[in-house]
Amino acid sequence: AMYATVRDDSPKSKHPSPEHVLTAYLEQPNFEEWEQKPLPVRAKAKSNLLEKREYTRLNSCKKMIQQWPIDDTPSEDDPFLPWIHDVFPTADGKFIQFVAQNRRRCRTGVNKVNESDIIRKMQPQVAIFQHV
Repeated sequence: AMYATVRDDSPKSKHPSPEHVLTAYLEQPNFEEWEQKPLPVRAKAKSNLLEKREYTRLNSCKKMIQQWPIDDTPSEDDPFLPWIHDVFPTADGKFIQFVAQNRRRCRTGVNKVNESDIIRKMQPQVAIFQHV
């Protein structure tokens, strides 16, 4: 992991519904590819090379808002992923609204982490602001 600290989640076997665990699949950044301008398409990713991260602490639709992984988001370790920072399930559970954005735009104020390192690792998120 680049800089996100993953909270300890309980084992998948203890989840009330083990077949429905929130899972993120991360591709480790290849900084050498980032020397190309514009950034290349992520065509070399293979499923067996993706890091699987399970969030078993999310175990209730009613508590989804409180249990959503905001502080240890997978977008910290795979900058091509959006930062999903809010979720709003409907009362009947049929629909969920996700609020996602570019995590880099949320880095304001004084930060103890080396800012140039953050900028380098979050380069792919700049593409979100490029004109099409």
